[in-house]
Amino acid sequence: IDGITCAHCVKIVETVLRGCQGNRSPITGLVDAAADQDLNLVLIKIEKISEARRIAFEAARNLSMVGYTAKARSVNVREVSKGNDVDLQGLCSAFEVVPNI
Repeated sequence: IDGITCAHCVKIVETVLRGCQGNRSPITGLVDAAADQDLNLVLIKIEKISEARRIAFEAARNLSMVGYTAKARSVNVREVSKGNDVDLQGLCSAFEVVPNI
């Protein structure tokens, strides 16, 4: 994602994807989202893997409507972690650290 320059941007990106306080995400099947300013990415948690492509593209579209440039990418975390220093527990905890609003 291009355009995440501050903590406020992180909040906007997460709100666009998660929905406003007390509401569900406007994207059916999207359960949670955690944005990272330093990495310029958003991890999204979804209900069904079969809906991953649709949800990713809807997320990118919704972010573009509020001024962010996003590219939908699918990443198999288990494959990425092989031979790399990817902390799977750290990735999973991103959703635990970010409070549900």
